[in-house]
Amino acid sequence: MNRKPPSNLDAEKTLLSSLIIEPSMYYIISGIVTDQSFYATKHQKVFNAITSLVRDEIPIDLVSLSNKLDGQVSRSELVDIANSSATGANAEYHAKVVAEKQARRKAIYTLHEAFNKAYTGEDITSIVATVQRELDRALPQKRSTSDIFPAVIDTLERLIDLPRGGFKNYIPTGFGRLDRQVKLAPGTLTLVAADPGVGKTSYLLCVARHMARHGKRPLLFTLEMTREQILENLVAQELGLCHKDMINGELSDHDNGRLAAGVNRFKDLNIGVLDGRWTVNEIRHQVITEIRTKGADCLMVDALGDLDHEKGTADKQTHEIYNDDIRDIVRLAVEVNVPSLVTHHLNKSEGKRGKNNKPTRQSLMQAGDKLSQNVILLYREYLETGDVRLKEQAEAIIVKARDGETGMVPLGFNGPSKTFYSIETHREAPAVMGGGKQD
Repeated sequence: MNRKPPSNLDAEKTLLSSLIIEPSMYYIISGIVTDQSFYATKHQKVFNAITSLVRDEIPIDLVSLSNKLDGQVSRSELVDIANSSATGANAEYHAKVVAEKQARRKAIYTLHEAFNKAYTGEDITSIVATVQRELDRALPQKRSTSDIFPAVIDTLERLIDLPRGGFKNYIPTGFGRLDRQVKLAPGTLTLVAADPGVGKTSYLLCVARHMARHGKRPLLFTLEMTREQILENLVAQELGLCHKDMINGELSDHDNGRLAAGVNRFKDLNIGVLDGRWTVNEIRHQVITEIRTKGADCLMVDALGDLDHEKGTADKQTHEIYNDDIRDIVRLAVEVNVPSLVTHHLNKSEGKRGKNNKPTRQSLMQAGDKLSQNVILLYREYLETGDVRLKEQAEAIIVKARDGETGMVPLGFNGPSKTFYSIETHREAPAVMGGGKQD
């Protein structure tokens, strides 16, 4: 890196001069550049002074700028900058030139760092994922600054435009009452836990289908089932087929005809499904790649206990490993700014249980509950008591909610199609083709 980094000092000076002439242009270019976009240190200082004067609503001229800079930039240099442009009309153009040069400097630095790290023992998937992320961030798009002004203006505009229900702030799951208590907001992790056989995967697929039907693309990593098994479950849910009859080849001719005719329903069902063995680092690399190439609006991991691990976990207890994984997935969710849903098994022989062996927060045995923003425990009493009157009843027990309330939300469950449904929108269980019995 002996060559001089890319820059355009004339564009920097002209941009600053344009802002001095026409301060109102600051609100346009502030979303394009920050002080770090300028290569020359003195230009960074002048831009910061202009920002401060705009924020304090003080007129910008050589006197006010000189007072604000307090000798950090000489008077002659300030006059030279101020005389670099005759109009403020071209401020946006020059801001884009300055931002483009900064992007080139960031790209060079990122690749140089990756070059050095590639010679070390650092995990290669982490190196590549970081390069992808940083190169994306290097592109001249949004500002990157800790200063809340004028970024707060964007926030106020977004809040003013927010529709009733706040759907721009979170992704609805199709379970209205549950959404009101647990928000799948960007950067959050929701842990969905249940005893084996209750339907954690089925719940994820119900949520994924709803998201896809509303223009979002969930990305599901299935660690305990194959991709083919997931697709079979999706088909059963989407077409209302008896899953058991379908995989055993016991559907009627009529139902098989409906199965063939239902192909078109999946054309716009934009859900990503990946199976196999994954470490969190590998998931991170894949998520960043998916976002760059196909898009991903929600990360789903099924299930926590099936994640692979690199060296260094031999001396840790199981719940410590789970907590490390949860912490890393939360960091990933924040990094890529999407909500994450992670399923987890409860051990029925451990922890405290409630009435009818109903799970409680203690049933998690410290497995990520403190690190997750939301925790939902799924429960079906029928599986405990065998009472046939309870076959279609399920509960989502919210034991932790960052932006909502804890409590129990009743759900419906259709056994043949393995489908959870909202009893707010379905007075009766959805009809299912085939003659299979409920599980």
